[in-house]
Amino acid sequence: MRILVYGAGPIGSYLAGKLSESKLDVTLLARGGRLRSLSRYRVVLKTYEGVETTRVRVPLLERLGPEDAYDLVMVALGKNFYSGALPFLAANISTPNVLFVGNNVEGPGEMVRLLGRERVLLGFPEFKAELDGREVEYAIGEKPSLRLGDLNGGESERLSWLKGVLEGAGFEVNVSPNMEAWLKCHASLVLPLSGAFIRAGRDLDKLSKDRDALVLMLKAMREGLGVIKTLNIPVLPSNLRRIEQVPNMLTGTYARRLLKRRDLEYVLESGEKVQEEMRVLADEFQELKASTSLETPALDEVTEQIRSG
Repeated sequence: MRILVYGAGPIGSYLAGKLSESKLDVTLLARGGRLRSLSRYRVVLKTYEGVETTRVRVPLLERLGPEDAYDLVMVALGKNFYSGALPFLAANISTPNVLFVGNNVEGPGEMVRLLGRERVLLGFPEFKAELDGREVEYAIGEKPSLRLGDLNGGESERLSWLKGVLEGAGFEVNVSPNMEAWLKCHASLVLPLSGAFIRAGRDLDKLSKDRDALVLMLKAMREGLGVIKTLNIPVLPSNLRRIEQVPNMLTGTYARRLLKRRDLEYVLESGEKVQEEMRVLADEFQELKASTSLETPALDEVTEQIRSG
């Protein structure tokens, strides 16, 4: 089985390194300075605690050609880079499965149009990885998790196959019945958090003490979920509905708890590194909102923070 990881940021590098350590045939697509660093130093995986550092030799590719044949391409790019990658993925007619691992509010429409519905899968990395110079830092003793979904919903034969491959490589795999809805709901949390974080000068301690910013963040999350429900999109996971049920007197306390959610850490820790992606996602969510008649003043305010931040 041949796998191409398309993108050599922290998520892509971690995926390529861990899959290669499991003796799978993995190639990593990288560009520019990152390609030069990987060529010289390999994929360097290091625990946050500094207990262990490993160097993994992964074959590298600079450009995906039309005839390059893989069983699976895992696209590990920010949403702001999708438009540049899609033409190469569409031209590559020899790969039957393309898994997009990351944020996406817009949905798979453009991917399906260019690649065909039968080739596209959606996913999200539910693990922590950061690029520190040439090293990818990750948490020790934590089983990396991936959330996956087939466009047709449920656990298809293809999804079961992919789940088996990833679990065999040491990943925990969670299958979502509606990955497109899950990604939209995830963005309804991420975008208000990003806007509030920018408003607080990207200072987490300052944000945690700014009740007005926390209340604004929670109101924006509620408005975002309101957009999703108005469009009859399932709220996933269902426990997100708790955000709408928090009494007003507890909004600050509840919002502080959200700052500690592991699935939102990357927004707070990556800061400016994900800023351009947040802008793209914010614009996509505004387009989603425009298809409703809802007024969303808090969501609009955090969106402007993202756009100007």
